Amino acid sequence: MRTNSETTVQCPYCDATALKRGIHSHVFQSDDAAHGERYEVPDDFDAMETEEVGEEEVRLNYPDQVDLGSSYYLDTYTGKAYDGRRGLMIHLSSMGGQDNIPEDVAERHEADDFPRVEIDDDGNITEVLSWGSNDVPPLEPYLPWFNDSERGYIAKADVKELIEEVEDGTGAVTADILREKLL
Repeated sequence: MRTNSETTVQCPYCDATALKRGIHSHVFQSDDAAHGERYEVPDDFDAMETEEVGEEEVRLNYPDQVDLGSSYYLDTYTGKAYDGRRGLMIHLSSMGGQDNIPEDVAERHEADDFPRVEIDDDGNITEVLSWGSNDVPPLEPYLPWFNDSERGYIAKADVKELIEEVEDGTGAVTADILREKLL
């Protein structure tokens, strides 16, 4: 736990005081005639021009260790890897209900439910660091070394090779259709 002294300012629209770094949020979230519509900031508002009225001691709670989640997490609904826990969860929150992703995916899962992987510069999985839980679709179809044609899984490298062959032989339109359907 650490304390920090921060500047407080007077709201130009009411009698409230707030931390200088929080005055914009105060004005933005207020809903009255003086502040304007909620979730809007008046055109004449400038947080840097607010009157400083004092200081306040603020307690900051920093964890002993910070896990930035620098690993890649594989969304096994789509087969795409996202940088860190937060990156995956932002993706899931925005994609719920689209493609084959459940609508409540962000509430249903945590990042650690998904496999943690290492990827190369082309986005190919090079190593599985953790397999995640059984509550998400299987990881295997996205592994470049996995092939199970009986269950309908085709290695991504094989699909890319097929697309290249089609581009060389029958034209880009067919290859574009295959790319869309297979990748």
